Amino acid sequence: MKRALIAASLENQGGVYSNTHLARIPALNQFIDFVKLHANAKKLEHIDKETVRAFGEHLKEQYESGELSHVTARDYLSHVNAAIAQARGDKSLVVKATKELNFAPKSGIAVKDASVSATLHNKVIRDVDTEIRLVMRLQRNYGLRFREACLFKCETGTQRAR
Repeated sequence: MKRALIAASLENQGGVYSNTHLARIPALNQFIDFVKLHANAKKLEHIDKETVRAFGEHLKEQYESGELSHVTARDYLSHVNAAIAQARGDKSLVVKATKELNFAPKSGIAVKDASVSATLHNKVIRDVDTEIRLVMRLQRNYGLRFREACLFKCETGTQRAR
C-alpha cells in the first residue's frame, strides 16, 4: 500500500520529486501506519471512505491534543486524499477537512483584492526587464505567486522541475 500511494503521489506530480511530493511522504507513512493498526485493509483497493474519515478524525484528535498543528493535520489529510484519488482515478474516498470533519477553518487566505491598479501595474512593467514583465503579467492575470510564475512553462501550462 505504501509503495502504491507514494507512486501515485509521484505520478500526480508529473513524475517530478517536487516539494509537494516530498511533503506527502510523512503523511502517507502515517496513514499506512494508521491503516495497519485500525483497519482490516491489506491492499490499497480495500481502503474505504470510512478508513480515510477515521484517519482524518485521528489527525483532528492529534491537533486538538497539541501533537500536530491544525495546519499539519489538514495538510496530511489533503495529501492522503490526493494520493488515494490519483491511485484510484476518482475522488470517491476524499474526505473534506472542514465540511466533513469540522476542522478549524484555514487562516491567512486573502479575502480582499490587494492588487495595485491596472494603471500602476502598466506603469511599473514598462520599466522592468522582459522576463520580469512576463512574470508580473502571469502573476496578475492568473493569480500565480512569484515562484509559480517564474517556473511556469507556457508551452505545457505546467511548472518546470525544480
